[in-house]
Amino acid sequence: RPVASVRCGRGHVSLAIDVLSTSVINEAVPCPQCVRQARPPPFCFSRRDCLLFFSEDNRGKAGTVACRKCREEGRPPNIRILDIFAPEVFLSYSWGSFDQASKAYSTQEMVRPLRAFLEAEADLVCWFDVEGGMSAGEDHLTKMREGVRKSTVVVLFLSDAYVNSDNCKREYLAAMRHRKHIVPFLVPPGATT
Repeated sequence: RPVASVRCGRGHVSLAIDVLSTSVINEAVPCPQCVRQARPPPFCFSRRDCLLFFSEDNRGKAGTVACRKCREEGRPPNIRILDIFAPEVFLSYSWGSFDQASKAYSTQEMVRPLRAFLEAEADLVCWFDVEGGMSAGEDHLTKMREGVRKSTVVVLFLSDAYVNSDNCKREYLAAMRHRKHIVPFLVPPGATT
């Protein structure tokens, strides 16, 4: 039996079985701007490289990466990482009370380790406002709506502060409107980490 091979426009030759393997397909994330242009093949980002934007070490998670094909074709090359790789889980919470000693917000510090666990153990990417969901100067209401819309699951950290927060109510209503799976988590009164 002959072995099928594929040659790309740049002259690279690969076995068809390698090109169509699950690991390659799961590893490649197409540039959304190239896809909208409908001129195949789109440039593909590495899933692994995209996930590194959501690591604890990267504080610029809402940043951009450059698409080589968009640059070559005269389109703006910088693509927002959150347009390439949308988080599956949206973490909706009120920051809670500020603790002077730790210089941190109570509920936020309760949510942070859950996010780390979900990303490390379940290989899920989470939308977390202070670490990747938004950048300085961005419209927070638009970013929150977009985060809910792109996610699959919304985890609600319900507290007294949550039900009294206009932003939290907006997130909840957006989750309902977009028919997201909702996981409620009750934050005990006065809870600290």
